[in-house]
Amino acid sequence: MLLSEILLVAAVYGTLWLYRRSFARKKYALYFGVGTAAWIVYLCGRTMFQFYYLQKEPAFRGNSFADIFFNNITVVIVYFLFITACKYFKDGYISQQFESERKQEQLMAEVNNLKSQIAPHFLFNTLNNLYGLAVDKSDKLPGLMLRLSDLLRHSLYDTQPAQVSLRNEINVLKSYIELERIRLEDDLELTFEDHIPAGSDQQLAPLLLIVFIENAFKHSKFITSG
Repeated sequence: MLLSEILLVAAVYGTLWLYRRSFARKKYALYFGVGTAAWIVYLCGRTMFQFYYLQKEPAFRGNSFADIFFNNITVVIVYFLFITACKYFKDGYISQQFESERKQEQLMAEVNNLKSQIAPHFLFNTLNNLYGLAVDKSDKLPGLMLRLSDLLRHSLYDTQPAQVSLRNEINVLKSYIELERIRLEDDLELTFEDHIPAGSDQQLAPLLLIVFIENAFKHSKFITSG
């Protein structure tokens, strides 16, 4: 039996080697042509071994060489197709996982690039506002500094994850609005409402919403006219 097992192992590993160099490169004719020839060699070797060395076994007693040969054909075909199918689906799964990870990494790179653009933009806008108040020696400055520290903490530390909760982002928007409310006082008429259901676990990339609020203040009537 050892010889038969050695032949089977050689046929299996030979098929896997051939798969990588032909089937995986879409050379299907080469794969099935050479693969069929290799398994015919195994079929002949298996049949010869069983005919000459296992004739005393009940399963082979009285069988001719042709009988054993044709009985083994089905076994060999199943081996060949089973190995091919297993390798095909395994490689397909690995390829799908790799593509999914690649797309995820690409998305993360795009989000990080967007975050790197938004965070400095937001910070410089706020610092410009503070500079103007400092020049005017406004008593609004302490309140604005406190709000700014909250926003900076969020910008520096809370944006590290790929996604944050929508509730957290809404709180950031509220802090920014309060910062503008302190700065503009009576010049600002604003109503802010959110309708996030209690216990909501919606996620999004950090700092994606605040740019809309910044633009709303930047292009609003009281800013452009003042």
